[in-house]
Amino acid sequence: MTFLILCIDRDNDFGAKTGVTTPILGREENLDAAVSLGLADPEDTDTNALMAGINVYDDLVRQGHDTEIATICGHRNVGSTSDRILANQLDDVLDDVDPNACILVTDGAEDEFILPLVTSRVHVDAVKRVIVRQNPDIEGIYYVIKRALDDKNFQRTVFVPIALALIVYGLAAITGYQAIGLGAIALAVGTFFIIKGLQLEDTLVRLTHDFYEGLLSGRITLFTSLLSASVLLGGVVFAWQDVQNLGTATSLGKAITFVNSLIWWAIGAALLTAGGRVIDQYVKNRSIVWSYWALPFSLVATGLILTSLLNVAGRIEGGVPAAEILRMQEFLYLVGGALIGFLGWSTHHYIQQRYVNDESTPDDEPLEEPGDPNARPAPNTPSRAYDPPRPSNPREGKE
Repeated sequence: MTFLILCIDRDNDFGAKTGVTTPILGREENLDAAVSLGLADPEDTDTNALMAGINVYDDLVRQGHDTEIATICGHRNVGSTSDRILANQLDDVLDDVDPNACILVTDGAEDEFILPLVTSRVHVDAVKRVIVRQNPDIEGIYYVIKRALDDKNFQRTVFVPIALALIVYGLAAITGYQAIGLGAIALAVGTFFIIKGLQLEDTLVRLTHDFYEGLLSGRITLFTSLLSASVLLGGVVFAWQDVQNLGTATSLGKAITFVNSLIWWAIGAALLTAGGRVIDQYVKNRSIVWSYWALPFSLVATGLILTSLLNVAGRIEGGVPAAEILRMQEFLYLVGGALIGFLGWSTHHYIQQRYVNDESTPDDEPLEEPGDPNARPAPNTPSRAYDPPRPSNPREGKE
């Protein structure tokens, strides 16, 4: 059984620092290469790895095994170029030695990346990893960190937020608004953590894609959504101003006032969004989305009822006498909301039966039997597509 002791120098330190030709085959040749590299760069760990390979070679020879040692080197540009060179040199070594098994000797995690390349060509019995005894984990940690820094996902997740934070703070420091810059960075970092914690990345990607497609196709939904967001933002501003005008009111009173002022702004924003979707659907498919019919009635009814309840709650919180809590205006809001809600429900139910169900059967008149000479063609079918059979015997026709 023939063993091959295979030493790997993925970044070609032997070729770059000593000028030796690779692959290096034979004990004496490898020993000379190790000494040359040790003299050229005493701190290079490839010298230790090759010496360890020679030590394994000597042990197997003393045990009476047929053994050969070889060193293959890659390229300074570690990656696909280096691995291609290593594969070619390994094929040459295997052609010369023709081993039954291989023992791989490396000086760290980087060289072990080509282990699949070796195992695809020869059976690997063992892997000996040689690390300098004084710092056994430094090189492994270094290459783990190096691979993490080279990963594109890691770069986008870590480098981009840090770079944006530094840019924002730098601009704020130049303009003299460091406090605003720190606040913006804190807000951005908090938003980032919320997005990551709630796993909203796919949702944001989808919304961005829909926004881009909306710009290209000119969909009304995009513009009505932006308009509704502006309306809602304006409502928040005006509601906040109403709260500020209260002066020394309690927190509950301020909250009631804020919600009461914001209700109709929010209803208007929702109606704008729904109207944009209805228009888009009609333009795209020439069909009306009847499922949205009840939405305006429901929103207006909800707004009237909530306004009435919040007005009453505000008077109760403000200490208004019980006789003045419920006024005619709030009573009319409640009755109007109930009537509008009932009107929306009833008309929506009628539309569902009259139009939505009719969409599946657009023609009320049943088609005639195929045997009827006067049968009319099916809808959307050319008149010549159906030619009823004519009986050859008049009696058969009557039957």
